[in-house]
Amino acid sequence: MPDHVVPFRVDGFGQSPARIGPDDLSSDPGVLLASINSFRAALMSAPSPHMVFTTEGETVLVNDSFVRATGYGSAELPDIRSCLAKMRRVPSAEIESVYAGWKRAQSRASSKEIAVWTAWDERLVWRIQT
Repeated sequence: MPDHVVPFRVDGFGQSPARIGPDDLSSDPGVLLASINSFRAALMSAPSPHMVFTTEGETVLVNDSFVRATGYGSAELPDIRSCLAKMRRVPSAEIESVYAGWKRAQSRASSKEIAVWTAWDERLVWRIQT
């Protein structure tokens, strides 16, 4: 296997989400950076909309397909709270409560479909995966 590939294994393919085990990760900073850059390049060039957050809810990636589909870029959606306010239209009094639920969901794999407000109207259904 080339030394620049970070391997991963799929536990119970088709039954549970893919997991990267601790023994599968390289501690070599160069290998990790190459893996991050490859992942970023793949998402940025993907024809499907993608948005990536840190575990704290800060936006780290919004690809061009996402901007074309929603009208929103990273400047308008710097974090999950702004997404809740603009794309889900959660009332400001409820944002922290919904954000807390999102934070709890980060500890387990989950997926759901939601309708979101684009910059133009409510018309898209998204599959949200953690």
